[in-house]
Amino acid sequence: LVRFHLTRTQAVRPDASHPGFALNGLHQGRTEKFGLGAIFPHSPRGLGECLSGYFRRLRRRFIRAAKAALDALPCDFRLGANLMQRLAKPSDYVRQEVLGQSSYVLPWEQRLCPGNPTDDPALGAQLYNEFACAAAQGVTPRSPAEQIADIVEWAIATPGEAARSLAADLAATYQGKHQFRMEDLELWDEETKSYRAHLIFHNEDIQVFSAQAIMALRTRAVRTKF
Repeated sequence: LVRFHLTRTQAVRPDASHPGFALNGLHQGRTEKFGLGAIFPHSPRGLGECLSGYFRRLRRRFIRAAKAALDALPCDFRLGANLMQRLAKPSDYVRQEVLGQSSYVLPWEQRLCPGNPTDDPALGAQLYNEFACAAAQGVTPRSPAEQIADIVEWAIATPGEAARSLAADLAATYQGKHQFRMEDLELWDEETKSYRAHLIFHNEDIQVFSAQAIMALRTRAVRTKF
């Protein structure tokens, strides 16, 4: 009884017509020796790397395109949001009579809230979106009284002419000598415009400020340096 122990190389015939010979060559990455170079210009390993790089680039392009599309939508899709809150664009506003005055409102928003109504759609959209994003994140909106208290505190504690002028107008409103009106929008400085826009609907609330708050506002109104 004779036994033959053939190695892997000896077991495969050395001619290109044998399928085992071609497969062994492919395994070793030698496509050019077996007439397969026209089909696979790169070795199988190189071909895999090329495809992997292509799909990585394709994935990055898809992620960028999807992010751009989501950013363009008037909704808040950020991680952690409790709901998809519609955001506003200046073009969303429509003109309507509010409290006897012509103003801009958001047709889908029934609440009286920051940015709705507004006399300036660009400013209104900014205020409304801040409010809407806070609501979508589960932040409890501050009450009107708390918001007014924040404005008063800012006017008293902030240096600069804008804060001093706002403190003076708040004190004058308390005395009935001034009112925050939409007609004065173009005269407001950018730093206090959002505060003054909010106070349009709270002129009467200012007239019930505490004596301590009024004294602090009057002191700030005449104080030009900190």
